[in-house]
Amino acid sequence: MVVAIIFFDRPDLLSGALENIRLFPVSRLHAVSDGPRADDAASRERVDLCRRMIKKFSKEQPTIFHYSTRNLGCQQRILSGLDEVFRLDDQAVILEDDIRYSESFVRYCQTGLQAFREVHDVGSICGKAFPGFGKVTQSLVCRSI
Repeated sequence: MVVAIIFFDRPDLLSGALENIRLFPVSRLHAVSDGPRADDAASRERVDLCRRMIKKFSKEQPTIFHYSTRNLGCQQRILSGLDEVFRLDDQAVILEDDIRYSESFVRYCQTGLQAFREVHDVGSICGKAFPGFGKVTQSLVCRSI
């Protein structure tokens, strides 16, 4: 499974996300990062630390680095980073550094990517857990047009 992790300058959150990614059977990891904020030495330090963390993690599986040299802002960097990811792979699980994933979410992603691989009017598969909602006992698939 191809996985893309989107991160910026929060090493504490990235550390947890990298541990969580180990739940996934990753065949290739795309690491997408915005550049540090201009004239902000603390931001540069945090971005550099996050990138070193990814470099160390990359020894565990093939990793492609999509790093911006300048700060594009959250929206623009996510969009441009995903463009880079999908130039190389036609499917990917997109993860963010500040969200944690369960093993059931991993299975959900695998099943969804396989089930809808040839369904060309499906552009994305999303998952969400609502805190306090309790355990979901059946699959729910919603399709919007």
